[in-house]
Amino acid sequence: MSSRPVPEPLLPWALSTLGRSELAEVPSLTGVAGDASSRRYFRFETAGQSYVLVEAPPATEKNAAFLAVRRLLADAGVRVPGLLGA
Repeated sequence: MSSRPVPEPLLPWALSTLGRSELAEVPSLTGVAGDASSRRYFRFETAGQSYVLVEAPPATEKNAAFLAVRRLLADAGVRVPGLLGA
């Protein structure tokens, strides 16, 4: 796993996306083993739910294509992870 720091805007973006901007205790992000790409994965828990966040730099990742393939698979009835924001 990379030793680069967690991107500062990632957690506020995730909380805002979930509609949970005001929490008594701000969750921390924990690194999760990734894949061979430049993407990095982080897990956090809030309100009894667990989420995985992905940092996928647009300069090195084909995010639009990734999301399009995800949609095609979902539309074909293939179970894919839920997507709450991009």
